[in-house]
Amino acid sequence: MNKVLITDIRTRMPMAIRRLPWLTRLYRCAFHPQQTTRRAELLLHLPLQKLFRICRQLYRVPQCGAFSYQRFNQSRTVRFNAGNLQFHALYSVTYAHGYEQENAVLIDLLLPEGGTFYDIGSNWGSFTLYAASNHTHLAIHAFEPFPSSYADLVNCVQQAGLADFVTSHNCALSNQDGESSIWLPDQMHSGLAKLSTEAGATRILTRRLDSLRLTPPDLIKMDVEGHEIEVFRGGRETLQTSWPFLIFENQRDYDVPAKTLDPLTFLTQLGYRLYIPSLRRSSGSFDYFLPCGFQQEIHRMQVIEPQDCFALIPLEPRERFVHQYDLNIFACHDSRQPQLRSVFSEC
Repeated sequence: MNKVLITDIRTRMPMAIRRLPWLTRLYRCAFHPQQTTRRAELLLHLPLQKLFRICRQLYRVPQCGAFSYQRFNQSRTVRFNAGNLQFHALYSVTYAHGYEQENAVLIDLLLPEGGTFYDIGSNWGSFTLYAASNHTHLAIHAFEPFPSSYADLVNCVQQAGLADFVTSHNCALSNQDGESSIWLPDQMHSGLAKLSTEAGATRILTRRLDSLRLTPPDLIKMDVEGHEIEVFRGGRETLQTSWPFLIFENQRDYDVPAKTLDPLTFLTQLGYRLYIPSLRRSSGSFDYFLPCGFQQEIHRMQVIEPQDCFALIPLEPRERFVHQYDLNIFACHDSRQPQLRSVFSEC
């Protein structure tokens, strides 16, 4: 029987916002308020959201922001296209304590010096820049299909001085080589981009991971908005070459349960064990576990206290629907368990 694994937790934030244009400040007030009530939602935030959408349509001048990027003892200023709202990872109060901290912690714990990291669904490169910030030698392959987000990725990588470490791929990974279309469901947030047949969707390239014949990865972070099983099927040989650690988003779908469960059963059939990244916290004489990462009930990332430990709680595929809608799941192959347990201890 799998047991809960724990280790000490260390958090860091190598990127910090330095300048925001006015339109982005309006967006932050409208969509990411510090506190809200039903009354404030109706009387303030909804009108501000309408105002933001109108201004965004009318004000076509490029909006430029800036953030600092710390890599070892060197700091660089990176200018970015604030029109890509996925940069809210840097300035929203929702992420004041870090953006998807569970991913960041696992990258720090398990990505070796001189290793290879695949950032699948990279957007502007948040985790690409994060992974490179404390590694002297590292090979990163960042995949982003949405054209404007890919341009932001290349721009940030170059300004951060990481062109020698990062190879950017303007394609979507899938189970076939060819073409597809991608669209934004809310017409705003590039992080929600999905492969789709909707009218007006943008044409993109699709590639199987296996057909690219890249250096085998040590760790893969994947955020592909429901396309996980296609990516896994198109990368079966790559997985079986090195059995990398995996961190991937999984969304609960009551209407089509197979869409949620297929990626999980696929991995377990290959010999992977699944875990939910969590926090162990003490209160008086007892310990308890909390989710690590975004909390839908409070609409922000979990606050990590100094005394917290990082925990991996075993997950069976049939238990998935007990948990919250959106999870980042960690997967470790049986052959990698000794390496995992050199970092974690059983609880």
